[in-house]
Amino acid sequence: RNQLMPFRQAVEQIDYPENESALDAAQKRMIFEEFFLFQLILLYQKEITEKKSGLQFQNKRQLTTTLKNQLSFSLTSGQKQSLREIFADMTSGHAMRRLLQGDVGSGKTIVALFSMLLAVENGYQAAMIAPTEILAVQHYQNIQNLLASIQVQTVLLKGGNSAEKQRILAEIANGTAQIIIGTHAAFQKNVEYAQLGLAIVDEQHKFG
Repeated sequence: RNQLMPFRQAVEQIDYPENESALDAAQKRMIFEEFFLFQLILLYQKEITEKKSGLQFQNKRQLTTTLKNQLSFSLTSGQKQSLREIFADMTSGHAMRRLLQGDVGSGKTIVALFSMLLAVENGYQAAMIAPTEILAVQHYQNIQNLLASIQVQTVLLKGGNSAEKQRILAEIANGTAQIIIGTHAAFQKNVEYAQLGLAIVDEQHKFG
């Protein structure tokens, strides 16, 4: 159906291409092969995940509606569709494992924030992990601005062992901190969450 070169022939042409056209066709087949197997793995993991019971949140439309009403912009159709799917997962009672993909500036952070607020309004904590301290600070500042008039305690957890970090760790442990933004420091052994309900990893490929 896709008019792909047979796999064995593609392997041969990758190593010893007859011509440029054969090499292009071989590369196309190998790329397809990789994506196809990746999709199979994701479907398998999704099937396993859906069989696991998870937290069943209620869409209370409290914090999420407050945020929506105060935004200075309208959500795109892609953002709305993503949120419908994420909220359906979070209210289903099954464990959620979902990949949100989008270009830089496409608005993934606001989708993540709505999802975190759904967890928070159900009495749980939410964490967002960024690959670098610079990105973690940017997320923290952006989210702080978006939540300026909403009573949600947001903290920034970075590496090191300062008195400020110890205070933040205590707030995470006793549940005072509701949204936690951080680097890999947010999932070290010394970090104890009171009731973590949602974990978001930014730039997943950085973490493997």
